[in-house]
Amino acid sequence: MKKFIVIFIIFIIAVITLYLIYTLNIKKERSFTFYYPKAAKLGIGSEERKVYLSKGRGEKLEKLIFMEYMLGPLSPELRFDFPVEVKIKNLYLVYPRKYIDLIVNFDEEFAKNVSNIDEWTIKAMLQTLKANTKIKRVLFLSDGKRVRKKIGVYNLGEFIEVRK
Repeated sequence: MKKFIVIFIIFIIAVITLYLIYTLNIKKERSFTFYYPKAAKLGIGSEERKVYLSKGRGEKLEKLIFMEYMLGPLSPELRFDFPVEVKIKNLYLVYPRKYIDLIVNFDEEFAKNVSNIDEWTIKAMLQTLKANTKIKRVLFLSDGKRVRKKIGVYNLGEFIEVRK
């Protein structure tokens, strides 16, 4: 009888352990720092946000971070001057060497509304990618074509360095 109870307890502990391992590996919640321009003045502010990473879906961290960033800030003290009309068609990750390049293909509205984006928005976006990913460069496309527009020091038609 004692052996049966010991085996039963070991079985229950094993089932609970397997359940915990399974649930922890399916959905992971990680905290990231997102940077956005300050609403009241010049400069960049930050906010912590949790992102759910699902192992089964096979999505890359870099894509999830960028998609979450494009939702805009949660805090009213921060702003996101990215045109609402602009939608992302595709995100591509390119692995040329030991770093990662991100190519963001927006729809045709991006080229039409790019003048509504300010330099602080681009700076904050790059700072978010630098803090949370291994992306080295970013290229913005509009309907598969390079956008020949300069915002501050950033030439959107070329790869923009996230980290040097």
